[in-house]
Amino acid sequence: MAFAVTSCPRCGKSKITQVPSKTTGCPWCGKKYAASNASKRAYETLTQARVALAAISDGKKHDAGDVVIDAPLAKTAGRTPIERIVTVAEELTKDGGGFGEDEFAARAKSEGVANPQSALKKLIDCGYVYEVRAGRYKSI
Repeated sequence: MAFAVTSCPRCGKSKITQVPSKTTGCPWCGKKYAASNASKRAYETLTQARVALAAISDGKKHDAGDVVIDAPLAKTAGRTPIERIVTVAEELTKDGGGFGEDEFAARAKSEGVANPQSALKKLIDCGYVYEVRAGRYKSI
């Protein structure tokens, strides 16, 4: 199974669609559109599609939606900003208990994320992280 990030032609919001799909619907405005024409790139895993969605969800041409990276090159070589924050969330979720904002902030800063609160919000907005209970989060 493959996944693609598609954008609604009416409202412009993006979502993840399974490939192959002939049509899909926008959950925000209800518009039905051809999924095959909406995206030229398929991703092998849902994680890859979520990373792509996070990178483009605000419609700007930058990697992690205002997530500024200032870590030394050796720590972050070869990884995009969004890949770094996704990795932080996945690693903090491995034990099954989830993580708090402070834990995420400390770990994200060690990965070079200058604004961890913005990064966590980005992951939540994209559906990659959800709040299990007040102040506790898990990655999907």
